Amino acid sequence: MVLLQKAYSTLSIHPQSGSVKKGLKGTVITPKQTPFSCGIKMSRMASDLAASLSSTTRSTKPPTVRKKPTHIGIIGGGVAGLRCAEVLLTSEIRVTILEARDRLGGRLGQTTVDGHLVDLGPNWIHGTKDNPIYELVKETGTAACGFEDTPNLYGRDGIRLKKEESKVVTGLLWEVIGMAFEESNRQDGAIGVEESLRGYLEGNVEAAVRVAVGKMGVTEVSRLVGKEAVVEEDREGLVERLTDLVLAASDIWGAYIGSETKKQSLRYLWLEECLDGENLFCAGTYEKVLETVARPAREGAEVVYGCVVDKIHEKDPNGNGVLVKSTDGREWQFDEVVVTTPLGWLKENLDAFQPRVPDDLKEAVEQLGYGALDKVYISFPEAFWDTSGGQDVALETASHISLTTRRSSVPSIPATVPLSPTISRTEDMPNRSGIHTFMQPNYTTSPFGTNTQEAISLASLPGECAHPTLLFYTSAPTSYLVTAHLANCKSASTTTPFPSAPLEELFMPYISLLPNYDAANPACKPRDILATNWTADALAGHGSYTFFPAGVDRADEHVLRLREGMPERGIWLAGEHTAPFVALGTVTGAWMSGDAVGRRILDGD
Repeated sequence: MVLLQKAYSTLSIHPQSGSVKKGLKGTVITPKQTPFSCGIKMSRMASDLAASLSSTTRSTKPPTVRKKPTHIGIIGGGVAGLRCAEVLLTSEIRVTILEARDRLGGRLGQTTVDGHLVDLGPNWIHGTKDNPIYELVKETGTAACGFEDTPNLYGRDGIRLKKEESKVVTGLLWEVIGMAFEESNRQDGAIGVEESLRGYLEGNVEAAVRVAVGKMGVTEVSRLVGKEAVVEEDREGLVERLTDLVLAASDIWGAYIGSETKKQSLRYLWLEECLDGENLFCAGTYEKVLETVARPAREGAEVVYGCVVDKIHEKDPNGNGVLVKSTDGREWQFDEVVVTTPLGWLKENLDAFQPRVPDDLKEAVEQLGYGALDKVYISFPEAFWDTSGGQDVALETASHISLTTRRSSVPSIPATVPLSPTISRTEDMPNRSGIHTFMQPNYTTSPFGTNTQEAISLASLPGECAHPTLLFYTSAPTSYLVTAHLANCKSASTTTPFPSAPLEELFMPYISLLPNYDAANPACKPRDILATNWTADALAGHGSYTFFPAGVDRADEHVLRLREGMPERGIWLAGEHTAPFVALGTVTGAWMSGDAVGRRILDGD
């Protein structure tokens, strides 16, 4: 990862080598300490993944006599529902998908900004080892890429840091986050429930910085402080400056979980782990992957669009199946039902289940966190900030929209699900920096206040994928501010294009700091703006994906309970919130969860 974003991914801790591979923008950090002793917890992650992918996963509830179902209802046509449908259709089971939107894909969807195709939901591929989504990326010939390890960092005063200092800050940040993962992996049970990642960083960054500065030679310190003759006070001043910068940069973790670092549980930080391998940006968008995943359902299942479900009645002892009702009065009866709605929707609609769900399932839904990550794409006539003169990003080519708000017309698809940016590289990948991070700015009167902002330059994408667009990721609380801003500025007429000026004003304080910016230059004037709005999307549960907040206990058990569902009632749950631990909050996790439930149904679990 480089600076972060679940739009980056999570980090993978390898106890054998002691390395920490960040899923965020590709930074690979090798701690100087001895290898992590995380074997027990890592084995747990591995065994959970293995169990989730096998047909041996069984409910802990007493076995019930079940006849083989002939008609399955799937509520939600996102990735989990589509994969589940494909599994069931291979055994010639009748499948009906009830989809509230006018399209398939759920939080995975695309539209255009200034004529360029972009993802409204996930942008990233989290891990390339044993990842079915990565296999689909290769199968469909979708371009994927990595970025340079070190982002362009801008200090609180808006001044861009020198590359060397940015590299030091990024390295220290990931070293300390790696330490936090190590701590969580070793002793999550001994860590206080209320302890947060922010608290850990505040308590450990200065010590890590002090050690690093103590090991620096005079020449390196001289370059960093900008003085030829270095005295002890200069080193102390450097410690203070780097500590402040690392803590400011750490705010970007918020975009990884869709919330703030002070709300990220330290005890359950280990659940933010992801699959091994590279974390790549889906440069060609997820369009072809979605087409492939949806094809079996389009061809073999009955798909009912515009169906907003509000009641799900369990099957009764008389043999009657699960009764599903929609808000417009329609009814369906199925042998069994798979509910793939987002965790946020479950939180707001538990009363849809009749009778009420068991107390332990209710607790699981209520206790897990649900992040709020949105995106703002700002397209220009040309990439004025790009001074490299060429596209030299590493390329791998194979052999999230309720109501989006933008200037031009958009399809009726909801917002976005970041699933997590991570930027990775290998030694032979000629990556280049496409990330700009504005750390806790004190130079703007924007409603965002001093919240750190980060933008990815899509001009850095390879070949024909590149276009002069900046992609800003906004997480809570910034995403809530953008949603409120859009609501206040929205035209009363749904046929009137949304004015871009208000959004432009919000982001110009950051854009104006980019290289070559000139307010009088037409190339620096935005030509199109697209803002996702998952935070205001009821079908997405007013958010994006699962995370683990400080204050929650037994988070891993809550995931297992969601994964179990209510098969004794004929009701199953699937989605990224029920995925294997290493794939929670990702497209891969949604796919895996749908696959697992489909197989459990066929196996008579």
